[in-house]
Amino acid sequence: EVCARLGDLAGNTFPDHDAFVAAMKALDLDDAAQKQIARQVPSKKNASKDYAICLDAETGETVWRKELPSWFMWYSASCTPTVVNDRCYVLSSEAKVYCLDAKTGEEIWQSDPVCHPNSKRNTHNRSSSVLIVDDVAVVTTARRTSGLDAKTGEIFWKNDRVTSEYGSAVPYTSGG
Repeated sequence: EVCARLGDLAGNTFPDHDAFVAAMKALDLDDAAQKQIARQVPSKKNASKDYAICLDAETGETVWRKELPSWFMWYSASCTPTVVNDRCYVLSSEAKVYCLDAKTGEEIWQSDPVCHPNSKRNTHNRSSSVLIVDDVAVVTTARRTSGLDAKTGEIFWKNDRVTSEYGSAVPYTSGG
């Protein structure tokens, strides 16, 4: 009987614990049933927010702040933004590269994920800074290294054999 009444709560999200308790009371559940149910239902959601922030180099004051969609990870995204030709490139915890106007913070483009954001090998953080070489944005994750069009964000290529959970790509010249 209690289970049948609980069917009305299935799939609902409540803004807070009090709203959840009120919904259980509305189903006329006794205190013992409410306590048992409350122990089985998560009371909070792991959440995070990614931000790109531009500071004035002389005063330290915030010039602009851009919130980016994020994916909860045990340790937050921690790339260093790359600024080239008035564009700011950032790798988010969602495994997307964002290109922002370096003066205003307005989004110019965002890429498709360069790897699946919930990959088990990618739960620590995203630390790679974006390398810009010849209009190609190169970024690494624990899953792969990807090359994107620095002007549009289109993914040109992915290499699953070259990975790094914490490192960033760097330019290298061999033999001249």
